[in-house]
Amino acid sequence: MADNATSSYLKLHGLDRLVAIFAEQEIQLPDFSFLRNNPAELQQLLPKLRDRIDFMKVVEHNTKSTQADLEPPIICRETLIEICSKNDFGRAFLDGYRNVNGKREYSPDSRVFLKKALVEHFFRLNKGHITHNNFMEMVQTIRNELPDEDVRTWYVPQMRNKSGGGLLYNRYRYIQHTDKRFKQSQHEVEESGPSRSFQNSSWETLSSDEKERCEAAKHKLQVTGYSDSENITTAWKQSFSLRRKEALAGQIKFREWEVLVHFDNVHELVNYDFRSVHSIKNDTLALHGTTFVKNFNKVFHVYRSLVEEDKPLYDTILTIFNDDVQVNGNYFYTYSN
Repeated sequence: MADNATSSYLKLHGLDRLVAIFAEQEIQLPDFSFLRNNPAELQQLLPKLRDRIDFMKVVEHNTKSTQADLEPPIICRETLIEICSKNDFGRAFLDGYRNVNGKREYSPDSRVFLKKALVEHFFRLNKGHITHNNFMEMVQTIRNELPDEDVRTWYVPQMRNKSGGGLLYNRYRYIQHTDKRFKQSQHEVEESGPSRSFQNSSWETLSSDEKERCEAAKHKLQVTGYSDSENITTAWKQSFSLRRKEALAGQIKFREWEVLVHFDNVHELVNYDFRSVHSIKNDTLALHGTTFVKNFNKVFHVYRSLVEEDKPLYDTILTIFNDDVQVNGNYFYTYSN
């Protein structure tokens, strides 16, 4: 009978189908080195070529292939449900996920939400760097909740001259590329000077490079820690043209602008967009404030009879829009009729 360590190791690396074979022959982890160095014995144990190839890939990943070189037990710091509940992508996965008496129900398409939720969680947790052990923790977290998931669907480690793969690994590489492109765009804008600023330009007038910078800035917002105020603010400004294009086309998806929910200084971001849309500079904001107060007061006095029954609202309006309305430190006198 296979020991728990051998069984767990094989399952962790997606070799569940070999557990029974190893158990029958009483193969344990220390025997892996022997099998690697004795192809004839390995072939007798695993007649199928596919099984031998997959087993050797796992063993070769550990350079010495001894008990000491095998990865330490994976400790999952949080459950899949806990991680998913922390961001919109994870919540989108949970919306379609059901676990009734151990029977898991979810759409295969929802793996897209799951990979984004996990990678971006670990990307922020590790300040932009995800290690092999982090990937293994993600995989184990998935399998703890979804035991039927194939490890290789989610993560294939890099091996010698062969690059890694899987949903988690590919998502991480995409985020790395986005982060690099964002940093390059910052450098290019700084070098080109104010005349090359494209932040407030319409989408149609932007070059392909400038559009790519906008998109890179949007993705940067999705993977930057919310305490990183400087990068959040910069990325928000650089993605304005894309955000305005999405809004005008009725295609804006707020789950892609999650920063609006979690960023402490979100009012600064909203103020930036408001001023950009209306071409308002700080020194002219007071003028616009005056116009708003006057126009609101005109409308209020026309329709005041409609709100008189709501005394708290009526009193609040009278208190705010009186004859001494203060906007941005300046007093403006409203019309009385």
